[in-house]
Amino acid sequence: ISTNLRQEVRAIGLMLGFALRPDFKSRLPQFADDKRTPSLIVTTDLLQAGLLAIPAGEAVLRFLPPLNVTRAEIDEAVQKLALVLARYESA
Repeated sequence: ISTNLRQEVRAIGLMLGFALRPDFKSRLPQFADDKRTPSLIVTTDLLQAGLLAIPAGEAVLRFLPPLNVTRAEIDEAVQKLALVLARYESA
């Protein structure tokens, strides 16, 4: 996943925090007038792509997969996240 919009990834167990760059909205002019936080913008688009994530603060996405998640499901989730972020970079 590109680092153009990602600041860092933090994890404890299966809980994953995906921190967006602090300048996320300024890098994407299409969101300049959007009143939502960057995390809410991305989680909304992820939900439309079929991936549930939780906004955590202004710029962090939280993923909490079930303990019985399969490798294939993780791969699918990463693919959906990459697809959504790629749409922002190409806009």
